[in-house]
Amino acid sequence: MDITAEKEDIIRKFRQLNDVDVIRAIQNILDLNLSKQDQHVDNNKIALNASIDRAIKNSLDANVRPYEDFIADARKRRRA
Repeated sequence: MDITAEKEDIIRKFRQLNDVDVIRAIQNILDLNLSKQDQHVDNNKIALNASIDRAIKNSLDANVRPYEDFIADARKRRRA
């Protein structure tokens, strides 16, 4: 079963529910999952910004590799 069909099946079943406790439990699960996704996005943004900051600092400090060396290493890794 594909994910879209699974979601539709869950929504169909959810609409038939009348148990408030089950509905609240599902809501809590969804809220928890969405907050974890938001935290994951925030962590990625922090890591990306830190990486950019390091790259800028290295560039300003002239702590960089020549382009030719970078390309040669990249080609070696690609062949391996």
